[in-house]
Amino acid sequence: MKIAVVGAAGRTGRRVVERALERGDEVVAIARDPRKLAGVGGDATGRMRTVAATAVDVTGLTAAFQGVDAVVSTLGHNKTSGTEVLAEGITATLTAMDAAGVHRLVVVSASGHLTDGDALPVRVIVKPILGAFLREQFADMRVMERIVNSSDADWTIMRPPMLTDKDARGSYRSRRDGNVRGSFRMTRDGLATAILDQLGDRTTIRQAVSVAD
Repeated sequence: MKIAVVGAAGRTGRRVVERALERGDEVVAIARDPRKLAGVGGDATGRMRTVAATAVDVTGLTAAFQGVDAVVSTLGHNKTSGTEVLAEGITATLTAMDAAGVHRLVVVSASGHLTDGDALPVRVIVKPILGAFLREQFADMRVMERIVNSSDADWTIMRPPMLTDKDARGSYRSRRDGNVRGSFRMTRDGLATAILDQLGDRTTIRQAVSVAD
């Protein structure tokens, strides 16, 4: 499979690129500064092409998406991103996918802005506190998910909990009718594996999948 990764230089994006190359896929790694991808890929760099483009560069994204089988968006909030980076980024990604004739999309969101499936203490204590601290980020996620839901793409939304940079713990758990109960963290390596698994699973098209270690 040939996969385009938007936000490839980010902490999750890098791991998606690495895991995809390990699986034998071809990768188009899209980043504002591709120099940050130096060293990624190892012996598999012959199957990786880097592209310099921002998350809202429709022209650059359209060119990068030519000939790919699927797009993975790993955009997230950081100190330098705007509070609407997810909504603006997915709008540009979907426009570019349509122009390039690409249909399959996996996009990273989060489980924090939802309470379906959570235990009672999490619903009434933890999530309200979390929502107060991350109000703008969660609002952006909700808008992004609505944009994806209303699109014609073959989309899957990934909803992990808090992400860590630790080594993958092995298998992960997933759920489609609510958040994974009893787990509040997931490694980025585990999320990368889960993302790539969904790409080949047609039953997750137009589904939101919550995942956790």
